[in-house]
Amino acid sequence: MSVRVEGSTAPGFASLADVLSAAFTGRDGMGAALCVKVGGGTVADLWAGTADARDHSPWKEDTTSVIFSCTTGLTSILAARLVQEGLLDHQAPVVTHWPQFAAASKEGITVADLLAHRSGLSEPRALLSVEDVINWDVVTSLLAAQEPLWNPGEGHAYHDLTHGWLAGEVIRRVTGRTVGQYFDELVATPLHADAWIGLPHSTRHRVAHLRVGASLVDLVARQAAA
Repeated sequence: MSVRVEGSTAPGFASLADVLSAAFTGRDGMGAALCVKVGGGTVADLWAGTADARDHSPWKEDTTSVIFSCTTGLTSILAARLVQEGLLDHQAPVVTHWPQFAAASKEGITVADLLAHRSGLSEPRALLSVEDVINWDVVTSLLAAQEPLWNPGEGHAYHDLTHGWLAGEVIRRVTGRTVGQYFDELVATPLHADAWIGLPHSTRHRVAHLRVGASLVDLVARQAAA
């Protein structure tokens, strides 16, 4: 059974709708959107499938989704803007802006180390509850106090779990605004973009419900059994 693809394509790009439709093969309950721009113009704006498999609500034109590691890039753009404005120096120690970060011999870690995933803080050493994770001050205080997992600057590991808090706290200390507020001011509002770092309550109904894939379920089970 093929999925119905909604939206439009420019002349010469109709095959993109077929490609999107084909991606649904064998994936019951999936939902997705595809927007392609060429030369500043939109040549495909398509969506299909299910936004929430729990109630079978359809994916709509304005459905939004978590973008995961794309937020790492967005946060880094904010830091780059501060560097451009002379408010942040890549070679300066993080403690210049965040004094508490000096704990556990981290006073030598530079802003560059932090942004380049070389700080040795790729994950928290402590187990965190959901209540902890949604409390900005709890997590940033924990990371500021934490001993690095390796000698900072001598190794590299993607800080997928912590980059937002680490870079975001530096941004907050420099600007006096949360990373979400600064992103909205600098990027989202000027570009009229439906993007947020910290989802407003008024937009929660638009967010697709994510389901954990079988491969990740299997990986977590194997890790727990190890």
